[in-house]
Amino acid sequence: MTKVHTHDGKLGFRIHALVFAATIALLLVVDVWAGGPLWIHWVLIGWAPGLLAHWVFGPMKHNTVAV
Repeated sequence: MTKVHTHDGKLGFRIHALVFAATIALLLVVDVWAGGPLWIHWVLIGWAPGLLAHWVFGPMKHNTVAV
């Protein structure tokens, strides 16, 4: 059996973090522009734990598969 690397776990986290930051920035602009009570914190409460879990548990995933 040979092992083939499926992806780099750090790259996956970096992409997740980049998408998170870009989305939060865009939603913050929309939230402030729309006025009224701010709702961006609900997105942070929902998404930040997932990003944190990806950071903590991501490197533990198997980065190779048997072919």
